[in-house]
Amino acid sequence: MQPSEAVNKHPVSPTGFDTGMGEQIVDVLVATKFGKSLCYLNKTGQALEPGELVRVPLGKQVITGIIIGEGVDSGDFKLREIKGRIDDTCKIPAELLELIFWTARYYHSPVGQVLSTALPKSLLDGKPAKAQANPAWRVCDNSDPRIKSTPKQQQLLDWLANREIASTTQDILAAGFGRHLLKALRDKGLVQAFSQTPKSTELTAQPALSPGPEQSRALNSIQNHDGPFLLQGVTGSGKTEVYLQVAQQILEAGKQVLFLVPEIGLITQMLERLNARFNLPILGYHSATSESGKVACWHQSAGSQPVVVVGTRSSIFLPFSNLGLIVIDEEQDLSYKQFEGVRYNARDLALIRAQKTGAKLILGSATPSLESLYNCERGHYQLLKLNERAGKKSMPSWRLVQANTTTSMPVSSQVLKHIDHELSQGGQVLIFLNRRGYAPKLVCTNCAWSAMCLACDSQMCIHQQPSALVCHRCDGRLSVPKTCPCCGSEKLETRGVGTEQLELFLGNSFPQIPCLRIDRDSTQRKNAFSEKLDQLKSGTPALLIGTQMITKGHHLPGISLVVALGTDSALFSHDFRAIEHLTQSLTQVAGRSGRGERAGQILVETSQPDHPLLEQLCKDSYEQISRKLLESRKRYNLPPAGHSAALHASSIDLRAVNQFMSELEHCLQSATVQHIGPMPSIIERKAGRYRYQIRFFAKTRSELHAAMAKLENRIAQLKGFSKIRWAIDIDPLTMD
Repeated sequence: MQPSEAVNKHPVSPTGFDTGMGEQIVDVLVATKFGKSLCYLNKTGQALEPGELVRVPLGKQVITGIIIGEGVDSGDFKLREIKGRIDDTCKIPAELLELIFWTARYYHSPVGQVLSTALPKSLLDGKPAKAQANPAWRVCDNSDPRIKSTPKQQQLLDWLANREIASTTQDILAAGFGRHLLKALRDKGLVQAFSQTPKSTELTAQPALSPGPEQSRALNSIQNHDGPFLLQGVTGSGKTEVYLQVAQQILEAGKQVLFLVPEIGLITQMLERLNARFNLPILGYHSATSESGKVACWHQSAGSQPVVVVGTRSSIFLPFSNLGLIVIDEEQDLSYKQFEGVRYNARDLALIRAQKTGAKLILGSATPSLESLYNCERGHYQLLKLNERAGKKSMPSWRLVQANTTTSMPVSSQVLKHIDHELSQGGQVLIFLNRRGYAPKLVCTNCAWSAMCLACDSQMCIHQQPSALVCHRCDGRLSVPKTCPCCGSEKLETRGVGTEQLELFLGNSFPQIPCLRIDRDSTQRKNAFSEKLDQLKSGTPALLIGTQMITKGHHLPGISLVVALGTDSALFSHDFRAIEHLTQSLTQVAGRSGRGERAGQILVETSQPDHPLLEQLCKDSYEQISRKLLESRKRYNLPPAGHSAALHASSIDLRAVNQFMSELEHCLQSATVQHIGPMPSIIERKAGRYRYQIRFFAKTRSELHAAMAKLENRIAQLKGFSKIRWAIDIDPLTMD
């Protein structure tokens, strides 16, 4: 995505067409998978304008829509009447409406489906985004100790008790707690609302840190140029402080700020830093936010006052009225891409939205994507560098360690010695293994049976907490058999290592040391993620085992040693992006170490210690490696030097999906667009559906989009394939 590719605006008429009888015909975009708008008659007696949310009949349903302009009575059908306006106070700004249409065109998705993606569920259900009272809350000191609370209520009580600043209703909702929990605790007399002392009229609650020379140069460039900016800073270099100081300038100008982070686990610490720095509303917006919390955030972002929102990818669709800054932290992360429904990339939409609003855009990372580095090379982004860690701390050293080949231990004896030494010196150790569960395979050594998912072409992983066979593709679950279902033998064994097994092994190896595990299974409870990280703040020796969730963004000054396990598969992947992603992951997780008093080190356990890439990682910087990878992409015209798309199709009937794909073959021939396929997806069968794909590659974006438009037209002409699910994926980031 390049700044010069901002697309034509969808024309939005300022007023509806008056029939002359006190009626108004308006064009309404309905929030369904429908690909076009519909005309309705407005007899409400209130003039409706573009951007207003309304309830309209569609078939036998009443659904949400948005006024996009004036309508025309063609005379072919009797116009149906609008039921009413949803919200008098919340209007979608014209630039966001234009972004919705841009998203539909660029990603070849129905525009109504994009609107459904953009709106919170409560608005889709027709509930207004009204502003609500926002008192502060505290735990009652004299509550009756005999009163019991539920586990979720106790979580909220603990959260309130541990907060260093007053917590308003919006703070509580943004943290993921529901309004019903607050009401239940209030009714039990366990919490009470109180009149909070108004925040200082000063914007900042604490002074900004004094920037270093590199930070000062970056701040000066951002202040005096339009951007977009790529802030490439080594781990621990102070990128967040740059974000905060730019945000302060924007907020002082009365504008609004959006911080995008790739994962929910990174939101809490960003909220804490922003709340500590600024005396104004700091809101969170993500999938775990309650509906009332989302509506509160929607309402405040639509207001005229300065506000800061920290959110995941969906927050790019919030209706900011005066957006002045968008920050995309860890911009290289795959989580900014939506892999189902409308397959948008929030990083690219942020670029378009910044162009439409005039907001500054900062993309930050220690390991920028090749797409962003390519945009810098071509002059589309301004590259700003932070090459030194804050406090002149040294970067972690790298070392390769031979993996076990003769023993069944989850880690090698050499790694264990390093862990033991680091713990004995008072350090903390992070062990990175991107494989949750106890083991990835359960096999019979008598007949070679292995536990396969009944609905997917994939192995079922064995979990012990609780005991189950789990498919990590469709989340299917089976009980763990005591004997082989095929031959009846009791010779069942696990193969491979997951985070549960590693936790058990290291807990037994170092029984006096706290051993914490962070993965999707261990952090399902609200605030479990941040609570586990808080246990490391004491700085005492500890072991932290984690998946991809802990590789980036977290400041863990006690970590002095990182051990990376199970990374060899990426060295032999079919995906041309695998080496880029592996380099980013290892560089990021290495950067969790050496941020405190002790020097940092990463050990990469591998069965391929002589592999050229791993040797290169030990001696070269990410910048050097990424430059070589980018030259290779240019040589073969692969993204970002070229452009790509994919057609995905699936069905419960294998013959049907094959026939669907074969019907498209004759329209795939092109002199300018190459294609691979039709072919099965890497995991051919998932959740009971057979999955096929076609990959497209082109030198120019215009040629690629023309080919996708032709493909869409051909699919629209096909008959008898209503049960086929298909989607076009523009700029896909994986090969599955």
